[in-house]
Amino acid sequence: MSLRVLATKANEMRKTFGPSAHLDMICAWTQDPDVCYAFESSAGAAWWARHGGPQSLCKTLEARHVPTSRPPVPVAQPQAPLCFACSTPLCSTMLEPLDSIVVKCGCRSKIIHTGCAHMFDNISCVFCEQPYSTCPRAGRLLPAGVT
Repeated sequence: MSLRVLATKANEMRKTFGPSAHLDMICAWTQDPDVCYAFESSAGAAWWARHGGPQSLCKTLEARHVPTSRPPVPVAQPQAPLCFACSTPLCSTMLEPLDSIVVKCGCRSKIIHTGCAHMFDNISCVFCEQPYSTCPRAGRLLPAGVT
């Protein structure tokens, strides 16, 4: 609820029920960042209790903020990179040394087995219509600094 809406509702309640110290106190609390901090965390509630906040409300707020444990994050299964041409694994991990061919066009680069290079001779990419170029490559797929 925005402060403007709260102030409007407070004025309507004052007209209906007359002046009220409790209503004035609640309106003052909603504009105090320390009170907002108390409603957001147990540390904020403890701080507000030490600095003039109502003790029973602060204890209730402090007990309300029970830390929750996060659900476990699933670990992805390692996947072997596949040859673009024949869809069989190139190697078991990205860190394993490998002799391969990089096939390039205007769109992107693709990695294939050395035995699959004949599939890309004298043909063009269906997307960018540029002829494929092939470049032999030896070594692991990930750069040296990455593990």
